Amino acid sequence: MPYIIPKRREEYDGLIKELAKKIAKLNVDNCTSLCGDWNYVITKLIKETHEYEGCQKSYMGYNEVIGMLECCKLEYYRKQLVHYEEGKIKQNGEV
Repeated sequence: MPYIIPKRREEYDGLIKELAKKIAKLNVDNCTSLCGDWNYVITKLIKETHEYEGCQKSYMGYNEVIGMLECCKLEYYRKQLVHYEEGKIKQNGEV
């Protein structure tokens, strides 16, 4: 669930915007897809975070990470793609 309290969001938002601009600029300059860059950044962030003491290095801990990634996918689909698809249905009709 990405709906963390506003104070926690403030801790991350500036860094996220800076990173997003950097990724977008690199990809515009090199005419490449963002998907590889996103995959690298997300994977590296999870790996680096999981290296710190206190993070559970067990099947359960890794399973929690996989579950979080799955929830991210579902939330992105729910909040972004569903609206796009609904618009296309209105524009082009049902299948």
